[in-house]
Amino acid sequence: VAYKSRDYEGAAVYFHKALKLTSGEAMEAWEPTFINLAHTYRKRGMFEEAVKFYEKALTVAPKSPMIYTSLGFTHHLRGNLDL
Repeated sequence: VAYKSRDYEGAAVYFHKALKLTSGEAMEAWEPTFINLAHTYRKRGMFEEAVKFYEKALTVAPKSPMIYTSLGFTHHLRGNLDL
């Protein structure tokens, strides 16, 4: 609800709380949470944190084109075009 309402800071809090409920082991079921958390950081201009969570999502879904697209877009927004 917070994410849809564009309350990205509030949404990040809820995504972090959800991740704390896990066993700590990254698994494919948590991919959407990692991605949405990364989106909340990107939308707030917190690009380093966004990259961190996109890369975490890649550990559980290494073939996801959406993650690579989001990661590339974030690098573009940072002005990091020489990757």
